[in-house]
Amino acid sequence: MTCPYCNSKETISIIYLYRYNDNNTFVKKNNEEVKYSEKIRKPKRKNYDGTLITDHNHNKYCKKCNKSFNSIENLYAVDISKVTLVFILNKLRYKFEFIFSDETTFIIKRNYELVNQEILSNKEKVKILDSITNSKINFWNKEYINKDYDNYKWILKLEYYNGLSECFNGHDMIPSNWDMFIDGFRNLIKKYDKDNFLSKIKNSNIVHN
Repeated sequence: MTCPYCNSKETISIIYLYRYNDNNTFVKKNNEEVKYSEKIRKPKRKNYDGTLITDHNHNKYCKKCNKSFNSIENLYAVDISKVTLVFILNKLRYKFEFIFSDETTFIIKRNYELVNQEILSNKEKVKILDSITNSKINFWNKEYINKDYDNYKWILKLEYYNGLSECFNGHDMIPSNWDMFIDGFRNLIKKYDKDNFLSKIKNSNIVHN
């Protein structure tokens, strides 16, 4: 795994123990190098919808910059800093960016040209993050490819505040819970969907995760 702070590949897993004196000694376990650390109380905070969540202790450590961090599977929807959705149909390319800062910014581009930029309400932000959570993206495949057709492509990129990111894409194929995922974006996208690509994707091939 790449370190989000210095981009080094020299990252290893952290194993927590009670009453462990951390002297930066690295130990081989099952032929893999790990870093032992003292077990600490997990901090609590609020998720995007106001519910209380218990954070994971950092599970990765970078030997180059000596910083620890969480891998993607230990992050929550509240940790997402940006969502990018790209749809490609024939010669058309739509790009939708949702940037979560103090205000949620929605940017729309068609064939690389800016169409519009607007600020979304907190209700719209929560609906987007709800759709990501409820569709269980962490169980999606990274690729959904149907080689027999050439109608459309889609790309989904999630970026996190700690610098990590993950990407999913499809070619004439979507995951089984696509409708649950796209529901959080549907009304916003349809305002600019002059080519009706959402309906074309909805009626396409579905693969079960």
